[in-house]
Amino acid sequence: MCKEYTIKDKDFDKIRNFVHKRKQDNELYKKRGGFKDIDLWTGALGEVGAYYYLKDKGLDVNYPDFEIYDQKSKSYDADIRSNSKFFHIKAQNLESQKRYGDSYLLQRYDKIVRKKIKNHYLIFCRVDVDKREVTILGTPSVSSIHNNDLWDECKYYLFRATKVALYLKDIKEKLKGSQLWRI
Repeated sequence: MCKEYTIKDKDFDKIRNFVHKRKQDNELYKKRGGFKDIDLWTGALGEVGAYYYLKDKGLDVNYPDFEIYDQKSKSYDADIRSNSKFFHIKAQNLESQKRYGDSYLLQRYDKIVRKKIKNHYLIFCRVDVDKREVTILGTPSVSSIHNNDLWDECKYYLFRATKVALYLKDIKEKLKGSQLWRI
């Protein structure tokens, strides 16, 4: 059921502009210990791949927002929305996948980590940045993640104070068929 998307030039140009602007405005991330360029590329490519996946499913969704916001305007709102559904895109690049397995990190204080929220979904993406390829690996509801107690500690211990992890191997073991592909 995995679906793969190659990001086209018009979308890639938007992503490149976003990454360039984001690198110019680095104050928030300096306070968090910085960021890697590949993380920006991974997240943006994942969002665009997820957008096309949702469009292919017939949903009327917003295009990913590549605006740069100041610290007080940042939020944990869904990355992509339809009228009544909210999608949180979790993307991981191949280097990270090889090191940690298919895994996705979220902030401990993100509202979807703290409680079940109806009509909120996660879209797990594996991103090959060099090839501009995004593979959709699952789309479970946030409620099913909570109902099956799938939140875990990060393998990288320095992240444990602020982040939690979701490991796709565990999710696939507990969520069967339609629960993994809710959309």
